[in-house]
Amino acid sequence: MKVSAQDAVSGFVNLENPEEWETDIHLSKLSIDHLKNNDNGKPVAIAKIKKDGSFAFNKKYISDTDQLYRLSINRIKTMVNDTVKAQVDFIHSNKGFIQFKRGKELFADFETTNKAQQEWQRFNEFEANLSGHYQSAKEKIASR
Repeated sequence: MKVSAQDAVSGFVNLENPEEWETDIHLSKLSIDHLKNNDNGKPVAIAKIKKDGSFAFNKKYISDTDQLYRLSINRIKTMVNDTVKAQVDFIHSNKGFIQFKRGKELFADFETTNKAQQEWQRFNEFEANLSGHYQSAKEKIASR
């Protein structure tokens, strides 16, 4: 997929069974309260997902300053015990780009030029490591 200078958010979604998903991808602006409540936030734009799984949102939909955004896709019908997360949150401004790569997950890894997002990713990785070490220590104590 060629990245356009006009696209601030682009990339691919991996729809293993495309017939189970809508063909629209939604971009919403979030606040911290939306994250806490898992709320959808304020709708910003909708783009069509092409047959190859690619999508793009123009810079005109993205704020000049760093904001919290969410990309989401809706299932056509709700699946029982559905564990697939059909959304991804990120920090972005129209001064850079974020591009989602092809992958095995619905939203795979992404590349971004946004410094705040890069720091947020490092924090989330640190938090996951810390949580893993805590669980490991807890399991060792429990097995004694």
